Amino acid sequence: RIIHRDLWLCCCFLRSLLSRQHQSSLLIIMAPSSTSSPRTITSSLYIPRQIARYILVLILVPAGLYKLFAPITTLSSAMPWTGEHPLMVRFTGLVDIAGGLGLVYPSFIRTASLGVVALMVSAIVFHFSRGEQANTPFNFFLLALALFVWWGRTRPACTHFDQFKDKTSQR
Repeated sequence: RIIHRDLWLCCCFLRSLLSRQHQSSLLIIMAPSSTSSPRTITSSLYIPRQIARYILVLILVPAGLYKLFAPITTLSSAMPWTGEHPLMVRFTGLVDIAGGLGLVYPSFIRTASLGVVALMVSAIVFHFSRGEQANTPFNFFLLALALFVWWGRTRPACTHFDQFKDKTSQR
């Protein structure tokens, strides 16, 4: 309960520091003013979602650039399937870059994360069809991250904080 109270006080303090015109542009949703109802606070999963999002960006964009610009002979030494499907390598490189860059912009996060989910499911199916099950754990990891980011963007960003406030105000 002390942690919740401290978090509430920190949010109120941060909110008081910000001008009204900047409050609407924040990615973190602070507790609204006392005239509006209900009072809300950022979900406790906000930071893990952001970490997962940027992990995906930091993995997808360099991987996409590598697939797009590296010679096929270099790629085929690391990934044998690339020698057999050079156009698919370039296409997945473009999709990796598009997904990674889409995850940077807040208005595209849901679409980009679904695109990454589709890409990872396709990669898993492709590797299983070739009998390369040993190559799929990393794809499952990226799939889990993308699903977590998508889930976090589709659920309400805030949780109700009124119950705690009511309990603490009675003391």
